[in-house]
Amino acid sequence: RLYEMGMVYLEMGMFDQACESFETAAADDDFSVRAHEMWGITLQRANRADEATAVLVRGLDFAKPGSREHHGLMYHLGMAHQATGDTDAAIECFRTINDVDPTYLDVGRRLAKLTAV
Repeated sequence: RLYEMGMVYLEMGMFDQACESFETAAADDDFSVRAHEMWGITLQRANRADEATAVLVRGLDFAKPGSREHHGLMYHLGMAHQATGDTDAAIECFRTINDVDPTYLDVGRRLAKLTAV
């Protein structure tokens, strides 16, 4: 229920309330990965990329490496790193996904753009 409330708050642009809901939902094993991902996304939308990075990294502890959930966390972590100007860390995140699933969202395009010199 808290996860769903977080989604409602996010849709309404109520970022602080959404973060509180996702943070609480993240304590539930059944919602931990999804809640961390949405919490990170919410923080990014609120222009709090440094906080998003920390949340998404914590979420990786709950996701099986190589899984779609792991890819989701890594993708948004890469975007958060981009937002903070940490291009090397963003490239590392997108490469991690690309090595397993090069068709995942627009990871190939993002990686190509970041590595083009």
